[in-house]
Amino acid sequence: KQWYQRRVRGLRFAFLQVVNTSVTKHLLPAISLGTVKHAPHSIGSVLLRGRDYLFYDVKLAYLHFVINATDKRSGDSVPPEIIFDPLCFVHQTDRELDNTITVLARQQLSRTPSSEMCVKLASGGDPVFPFNVKLTGETVQGTSGSFRYFMWLVAQELQSLALPILIECPSASAGENKGKFLLSPKNIDYHDEALLQFFGVLLGVAMRSDVPFAVDCLKPFWTRILNEGLDFDSDLRQSDIITYNFIAGLKALKSESELKELVLKTCPTHFSGDECCPSCPYKFSYASLDGQEVSLRAGTPLISWNNLQLFIDSVRELRRCELTADNMIPIIQCGLESIVPLEPLYLMGPGDLELRTCGQQYIDIGFIKLHTIYQVGISQTDKHIEFFWNVVESLSQEDLRKLIKFACNQERIPFSCPCQESGPEASHVPPYPMKIAPAEGRDERLIRTETCMFMIKLPQYSSEAVMRERLLQAINCRDDPLSG
Repeated sequence: KQWYQRRVRGLRFAFLQVVNTSVTKHLLPAISLGTVKHAPHSIGSVLLRGRDYLFYDVKLAYLHFVINATDKRSGDSVPPEIIFDPLCFVHQTDRELDNTITVLARQQLSRTPSSEMCVKLASGGDPVFPFNVKLTGETVQGTSGSFRYFMWLVAQELQSLALPILIECPSASAGENKGKFLLSPKNIDYHDEALLQFFGVLLGVAMRSDVPFAVDCLKPFWTRILNEGLDFDSDLRQSDIITYNFIAGLKALKSESELKELVLKTCPTHFSGDECCPSCPYKFSYASLDGQEVSLRAGTPLISWNNLQLFIDSVRELRRCELTADNMIPIIQCGLESIVPLEPLYLMGPGDLELRTCGQQYIDIGFIKLHTIYQVGISQTDKHIEFFWNVVESLSQEDLRKLIKFACNQERIPFSCPCQESGPEASHVPPYPMKIAPAEGRDERLIRTETCMFMIKLPQYSSEAVMRERLLQAINCRDDPLSG
């Protein structure tokens, strides 16, 4: 039986390989995915409906082909530049909106045509990015480290209280999907619109630069970016399990007596005709995703058995409008499409789009070791190099992210590379390869990095214990922007 199951899986995979090869060679170069809404029976529409049968690498190759084909910056153009002092943004978690690097960057790029940021996919040891980032007070070689630091810092700001764009999903308060975000529901003004559009620009910049943009939005956000409808019950459970369970409890009621028994536990005066408790949840108002009380019906009447279904429908509609975010998604799409065409993104689907834009949190040490080179006489068999990898392999995922941040100024790095398909002579995806270089001194010296080059300068420590102490000391000082 096991042999038969392996045989069936093998045949299915072979069939999918043939399909993917045919799609890559014959269909993708000849069809348009941008008009499928107006041509539901077109080949492009059929292809989108069957996108789950396409390999991620096929979708990625098509996206990269489009990115390279839409390069608009001329060779003699001076790249746009963002300039800021990193010391002004270290450990400032309570910054005002106008004192954020995100707003500063938007202001500095406000007069830059989006075409100047449309460059080919970043590749090689000295990649070209959509814009350069200059950190005042520092003299560094290359632009990679400062650019990655900027993208990391902006991602942190977007997920903080400093910017009014994203909020942590309510499910986090119940212990689910902690660190996952949704668009903050609001009636937007001019400043909100400018920030939302710049958010879209940054998503496109992350794709062209191939730098993971660690903004952990839940699936409804990515679904709406692709103009797709929500799987509402599933998305509600992920986003706001408290509301999901509250609605499920109301739906399970079988009679008016059960409703009264449930309500009176919270509000003894609900059915007495007296004034209802201020905290009573059984009236026609409900908290929005950001905690603001929203009236669901004029006069905010109390819930009764006769209007219970209307209340349930009203709460669901409130959450549907908030998750759909029809007043914000088109603005973000406008910014995104000014940098990257939306057409190849439709082929990817929400999960693939999130993975390509944000990267993955998991750090694969085996992949990094395969993409590490040793410089100036260092060998993989040297004793201090063995100490280094022994310590690294024992680190937790949290500490590994700190190490990557210390070494190249981003906590997430790609785990696919052209060299896997084209051999070691192919250009590596930035920031690879990681480089380990010698440093002067022994146990008394600290580990240093060159973040632009993804280079770790490693002294020849005398023992694994010293290596562990120095490495942990280094990665826990990673937020110092001058550490590289």
